[in-house]
Amino acid sequence: MQNAVGRSTKPAAYPIDSVDNALRLLTLLRNRTDVPAVIAGDGASAPGFELGPGLGVVEVARQLGIAPSTAHRLLAMLVHHGFAVQDLKRKYHLGPAFSVTPASARSGRDLRAVMRPSLVSLSRQLEETVHLMALQGSAVRFVDGIEADHADRVGTREGMVLPAHNTAGGRALLAQFTKAELESLYSHGLPVVYGPAVSELPELVTKLNAVRRRGYAINDEESERNIVSVAAVLKDADGVVRGALAVAVRPSRCPNSLIPKIGKALMAEAARMAPDLCDIA
Repeated sequence: MQNAVGRSTKPAAYPIDSVDNALRLLTLLRNRTDVPAVIAGDGASAPGFELGPGLGVVEVARQLGIAPSTAHRLLAMLVHHGFAVQDLKRKYHLGPAFSVTPASARSGRDLRAVMRPSLVSLSRQLEETVHLMALQGSAVRFVDGIEADHADRVGTREGMVLPAHNTAGGRALLAQFTKAELESLYSHGLPVVYGPAVSELPELVTKLNAVRRRGYAINDEESERNIVSVAAVLKDADGVVRGALAVAVRPSRCPNSLIPKIGKALMAEAARMAPDLCDIA
């Protein structure tokens, strides 16, 4: 017999409080934050999740009956091992370790490992922070990031998840969808976000058409104030979408003339890496 958070009412023979709390926390995240995605850019089933409301530290502490400091440490450890991710509102969601693709079915190399040298190279070339991103349903996950080394840099968002329609990397990925696929993905409308983000599907479609024409996506302080982002999609040599590369810049360092330069650099690197992406996991 189980209680509301999936915990057996029968005491464990050898209880270990930290393990018990971690497992109960994973159950809370599973039940409260995300639902499986149903469509990918090629029309196939997507191994990801739609971003839900998430869980905060205080709520986790209350649900588990532990101190907020203990809840914070548990969540930090789950993030470290890929079992949870944090969004910009400091809410936690299921992480990439919960892919619906079983480990036994995976083969080849890891996207993060393959693309890490590209992130380092682009960050040095452009002198800005660079991210690797992947789509999870209607959300986008920051898989990896390399920070620039100057004082006015944008910090890495590695491990965070955001609504895809409100980020440059997400739009670069969504631009690979057909109109029918977008309508299916957003059958209940676009997720509500704060700020100057698009709020209706027709407006998003217009923006995605512009992404296709340019070859790269732009986010001008729509997901975060004081951050401009430019992103390009990553495809392998067979045309299969693998992720997106994105550069994050402070507006004070980003005149309009710089955006095409960043976009072209990202597109060039994506094209250069395409043959190496065919056998990634």
